[in-house]
Amino acid sequence: MSRAFSIPTVLRMVPNCLLKEFFQRLGHGDLGVAWERLGEREIEPIVQALNALAPAQFDNVEAALHNVFDLACETGIAAIIEAGVLAGDPDLPAAMPQEGGPYHKAMWAWLNRAEVVNRAVLTLSRLDRPTCHLERNGDAVWKGQWLEHERMPVEFIPLEG
Repeated sequence: MSRAFSIPTVLRMVPNCLLKEFFQRLGHGDLGVAWERLGEREIEPIVQALNALAPAQFDNVEAALHNVFDLACETGIAAIIEAGVLAGDPDLPAAMPQEGGPYHKAMWAWLNRAEVVNRAVLTLSRLDRPTCHLERNGDAVWKGQWLEHERMPVEFIPLEG
């Protein structure tokens, strides 16, 4: 089943403590959000703060959240683990939080194992923004869909030889 990316969905599904660290890591500080008073899945103050960002800053946040979204599923978490093993990080599965769902795990990996996440997602971009994020499945095929317009599926299949 295909999933449709939306910023509110990612904000609702990722724990607030990780969202706060995510925005700090991107250089936005606390976004002016009172995180200590914010309930889990309470996203309106975050959305308002994001809407106040400059367009280039917003696009940067959106692209990073899209990477997390793309990996926040069973195949995405498997891709993170596979990329970790290939990168020489065999302890990744044990280090990854066990208590959270796929959004928690994907954001944790984005924050704590960025080099692995970058290997697990292939992003096609034009000059000003990403156009497609692809995940690698178990048989080395990269799959995803265009981010705009028709949102047609895209597959990169390695040549044999």
